Amino acid sequence: MPALESGSQISGMSFPATDGTADFPMVPAQSEKSQVFTKALFLGGVASLGVLAGFGSALTMAKKRDPTSFDKGLLAGAERLESGGALAMRALGWGTLWAVGGVGLLCLTVYKILDVQSAGDFRRKMAALMPRVPKKSGDSSQRTEFASIREFFEYISQETKSK
Repeated sequence: MPALESGSQISGMSFPATDGTADFPMVPAQSEKSQVFTKALFLGGVASLGVLAGFGSALTMAKKRDPTSFDKGLLAGAERLESGGALAMRALGWGTLWAVGGVGLLCLTVYKILDVQSAGDFRRKMAALMPRVPKKSGDSSQRTEFASIREFFEYISQETKSK
């Protein structure tokens, strides 16, 4: 098989020249908004999976502890009570609605008060409003990096003994 040279074509696929004169990048560049949306979507997905896993494990534990009460509801003898699972799902729905709505309202209020249009505007506005935090100069007498957590705890215990 012949070696590929820069600027060559194989079955309709062109490879950019390696001398820096490529007409297009190998991976299409995403716009900044698309990257922010992708990151936010990923973070929201991870948070949602965490909430669902925690809620599911709590339901499983409750059912394992007392399956009959879980299926009947909290009070025995009442005809119109809902089961523990239905009550928990309703509570999860309302809790999610209030949490998402509250955070959304808080973000909207802050954005309207500060009169910003994007996250970059928000960062610049907050940098102007808040005082600068000076960088801590590296003190040579204190260690800042450790190979393991055990080494860190040994260092802390030695420091407290010497004081």
